[in-house]
Amino acid sequence: MKTKKILSIVAERHYLGKSRMQPSLSEEVKHSFWASLDPQGFYFIKEDLDLLGRRSFRLNLEESGQISSFFANTLSLFKDRLKITSEYLNELEKSNSPLASKGEFEFYPERKTEYPKDKADWNDRWARYLKYKVLSSKFYSEPFSQKEDFQKSFLASEKELKKEAIQREKERIKNILEHPDGFEAYLESIFLNVILEKFDPHSSFFSASEKRRFETSLSSKGYSFGIVFNRSFFGDTKIERLIPGGPAWRSEKLNRGDQILEVRFPDDKNRIVSTSDFSPGEMDSILSGTKTKKAVFKVRKNDGQILTVPLVQEKIGLEENSISSYLLNGKSKIGYLYLPAFYTEWETEGGGCAQDIAREILKLKRDNIKGLILDLRNNGGGSLEEAIDLAGIFIDQGPLFVQKSSNGELFIIKDTNRGTIYDGPLLVLLNGQSASASEFLASALQNYNRALVVGSPSYGKATSQFLLPLEENKKGSSDFLKLTTHLYFGVQGMSHQQKGVIPDIPLPDLSDLSGREKDMPEAIRTEQIYKEITYKKLPELELSDIRDASEDRSDESPNFSKLGSLASKLRKKIKSMDRISLDNGEFFEEFSELAKFYEEYQAATSRKSNSFTVDTHSFDQGLEKMDSYTKEINLERKARLEEDLYIDEAYKIMQDYMQIYGRKDKK
Repeated sequence: MKTKKILSIVAERHYLGKSRMQPSLSEEVKHSFWASLDPQGFYFIKEDLDLLGRRSFRLNLEESGQISSFFANTLSLFKDRLKITSEYLNELEKSNSPLASKGEFEFYPERKTEYPKDKADWNDRWARYLKYKVLSSKFYSEPFSQKEDFQKSFLASEKELKKEAIQREKERIKNILEHPDGFEAYLESIFLNVILEKFDPHSSFFSASEKRRFETSLSSKGYSFGIVFNRSFFGDTKIERLIPGGPAWRSEKLNRGDQILEVRFPDDKNRIVSTSDFSPGEMDSILSGTKTKKAVFKVRKNDGQILTVPLVQEKIGLEENSISSYLLNGKSKIGYLYLPAFYTEWETEGGGCAQDIAREILKLKRDNIKGLILDLRNNGGGSLEEAIDLAGIFIDQGPLFVQKSSNGELFIIKDTNRGTIYDGPLLVLLNGQSASASEFLASALQNYNRALVVGSPSYGKATSQFLLPLEENKKGSSDFLKLTTHLYFGVQGMSHQQKGVIPDIPLPDLSDLSGREKDMPEAIRTEQIYKEITYKKLPELELSDIRDASEDRSDESPNFSKLGSLASKLRKKIKSMDRISLDNGEFFEEFSELAKFYEEYQAATSRKSNSFTVDTHSFDQGLEKMDSYTKEINLERKARLEEDLYIDEAYKIMQDYMQIYGRKDKK
């Protein structure tokens, strides 16, 4: 196994290093590994794990034999339990026995898995789970306005839905047992990641084959929707990343971490593909092999919203500009830029996002914009180097933040380029899913008084990871470690780790429903450094009047008021959904209430702006004349921007901000 080598590297290079290697680590890894293999108690029996747990296991550099023995024993037990489960599902599929008709199904929170105590308990858990899956599948299959309609439709299709649910579970087991990397290699990857996750949430291991599949997905130059899929162990198909410049990227509706529920092909008799039935690789094959280029993706966002996103496959030209920009025309002409992620040169075989942003700003300046809104909502980060370069577009040389390594050494990271590309009023939009590089940029601009930050507190990730190759295998390929090596601080000595970047003007939203860094197990704690750093920031502006005006508008706005009341109700509702009633009627009522919350949330965040209209800047108007599809995409985007509640408020804040911005030069 690779454990000994990885532990040695972690002890030497990880930000926490040997300080995390406490005696309790072995027991934590043992139970977390079992929970990672079976997070909801579908395979293991408690008695089996109790027997396995009595065997000696110590996770350190000296006792590698114990590690190998523990892994081999767990692997053998897990394989046996998967086969037993598959046989049980075969029997269940042939039987006409109904699923659980009453009671509840309980979802176990992370680290709190409860394994069935015996076979009868195990059978009961499966019966409840399958009933939940069947009810859920029926509920989301079509809209039902009445409970009675749902119950009638459910009873008519229960047998077929039961069969489909069992087939999906059997397919999941088959995918594990016949993993393309091999069963043992797959489990070893999970085991190594469990160890690394005990140091922090962002360190990880990925094998040479995983890296190869990832690079293959990036280098494809055929027709594509521009989506790289991944699947959680529990079977959810999620977006791993969006290829810069691709259709999904340019839709500006999709983000990393979104769950893909299904894909519909409107030009192929409305054929629907449920992503739960296929592996990420199989989904790639289905999408690339389809005869039609149009597809409609049904996705669940991090805040729970369910969207349908139509996309058209394109031959992705990676040299294309991957950023788009628009003009908000009202009392003043304001530029608008949306950046979904920080990509860099190696990903696009051209310039990174900073270069593309600079190009778009120059286009906007030709149309004489009076201010600029940079939208970083839901931007999960990416290249730190691009964030540094992007800060340099707005800041004229100077220190940006401080890097701290595991030995306590501090290194000041600077923008070394003199001059700026844009020095006018700047507003940055954030939310709870703006992470990593997004936060570095927003924090630097805020510390320099260079931008007004608006929205909700960001995710709270102030660490960086280093990609480290391990030794090559027989095929000449190498496994990799992604290791957290540094923690970062603003020039004032404060870190946004776990806390997030706090906006100057707060706006309510629900973007933190899926959690932030502070909610992650083993998240590195925030720190403070005491180091005097000389930097030339702009004069501090008095923002109290702007803040008060925005707060007054929010209080008077039916939309923001609705968001405020929905936030507490929805959080309470989600917490109560750990236990799901299996009664047909009660299930419908519970999920209908949840769906209604999300519908109200979507309605509350949409309001046609009476402050501005969205226009294409003069440079892209020429492109629209030559490309009808580009024109169609832009029309849809512009309509969506005009109905975005947060952009509308950001525009109004910018109007107030512009009135005092010019005074800074007089101070």
